[in-house]
Amino acid sequence: MTTRTGCIGHKAKLILGKKSVQLATLPLAIAMALPVNALEPAAVDMGPFRLVPTLGISNGYDSNLFLTDGNEKESWVTIINPQVQFIAENGNDSYSITYGVNHGIVQDSRDDDYTDHSLRGDINLELNSRNYLDVSAAFTKNHEPRGTGANQGNDATSNPVPAEYDERTFDVAYTYGGKEADGRLKVAAGFLDKEYTNFLDQNAARDRKNNYVAGTFYYRVAPKTQAIFEIKRKKIDYDLTTSPLDSTETFYLVGATWEATAQTTGTVKVGLAEKDFDSNLQDDDNVSWEVSVDWAPIERSVFTLATSKLPEETDGTGSYIDRTSLSVSWMHNWSDRFSTRLTAGRRDGEYIGNAREDEEDTWGISLMYNMRRWLDLSLNYDYSDRSSNISGLDYDKNTIYLRADVSL
Repeated sequence: MTTRTGCIGHKAKLILGKKSVQLATLPLAIAMALPVNALEPAAVDMGPFRLVPTLGISNGYDSNLFLTDGNEKESWVTIINPQVQFIAENGNDSYSITYGVNHGIVQDSRDDDYTDHSLRGDINLELNSRNYLDVSAAFTKNHEPRGTGANQGNDATSNPVPAEYDERTFDVAYTYGGKEADGRLKVAAGFLDKEYTNFLDQNAARDRKNNYVAGTFYYRVAPKTQAIFEIKRKKIDYDLTTSPLDSTETFYLVGATWEATAQTTGTVKVGLAEKDFDSNLQDDDNVSWEVSVDWAPIERSVFTLATSKLPEETDGTGSYIDRTSLSVSWMHNWSDRFSTRLTAGRRDGEYIGNAREDEEDTWGISLMYNMRRWLDLSLNYDYSDRSSNISGLDYDKNTIYLRADVSL
């Protein structure tokens, strides 16, 4: 859902593919994550709405398609990503529908070709100066590359083709309080429905529905700084009636958010996460946090720090994953047309109820050139590796992609 300044946003925004990706889990979708530099798509005026088409084309090399420990399968990969967005605005209200296709061609393993589809709608309403409503709904037909999900390590090629799944999401958020008010309240609710469509003997047990409700209170403690008090409750129900993994997660978080204070902008939330299973699996309480901070020491440079500690649903091992992640990046605009980005990250996964523990490291560099208003070029290199205490789950991987983003 589009976010308002300090809360929820009111303008439709062009979506140009996903901006970030976990290389360890989406090795063939990496080109969807390549950074968009300064593309300024022209819109086609169609009366009550505007049409914005874009096209991304990537070609590159993947050294370890299936994330295996030895006997790596390498290939050249081409990814074609057309997208069309319909945008309408009425004063401060905005409406958008976005449809995109992500088609991958794996030159040396054509069984791993894929075509993903995504459809998303957003409505952002400013009812008046104190009341805001945001609604979003999405449907995706997606895939899990071989070597990820339930098909990891020594079993990476046990399936002849990637696993496929459908995912439906719906989110609604209502905010009461003016933009400059001392106090504002945001309440939100939504659901996710995930269903696998092949290899059901392996994946049917992973079909699930998530429902959540959340309440967040913002209190202004300085002109550009607000304290945050948040409670969120999520119910996770697996479709398989015999699954012991049905659970309820409850988060109690406090923190702060600030905008352009000195040279930084960010949000910090820390607190307690409770994981309570409906079955006799062991319940768990853990410290939880979500942090995102941008630091701009000079006009053309931005350093970003992001870290989180959150429970994550299992891929078939243990009762759930206690996931801790940390990433840092440096984005620098060397000129109006040329910029670079350096990234580094670490993800640790402790599989609760199982002995497995993983450490995943990534780093990369991106070179981005805005050749024209309607044409961006980028060259991206990424390295990732996983170290696990379970035999056969270690891997290392190199990818390099050249991407062009084109618009009208």
